[in-house]
Amino acid sequence: MKRFLSISIVRLVAIQVKRCDEDVSNQTIVNKVMCTLFSKFDYIAVVIEESKDLSVIKAEELKCSLEAHKQQVLERNKEHTT
Repeated sequence: MKRFLSISIVRLVAIQVKRCDEDVSNQTIVNKVMCTLFSKFDYIAVVIEESKDLSVIKAEELKCSLEAHKQQVLERNKEHTT
């Protein structure tokens, strides 16, 4: 689950790169985030790739989708432990 933090890190790096006047497209950010996910999240990456057009999805939308999935996993784990 810690890999989800990479979303914020990639976004932060993109902001820093943009401050240096280098052009970083939203699509590049989305692609980098998708590449940083652990293999155990491949299925959610596939679902996102199939259900959304990655060429137009915003990094914030991707972040929300991944956070929603993270919340579902945490709730499911919480139910199994109680």
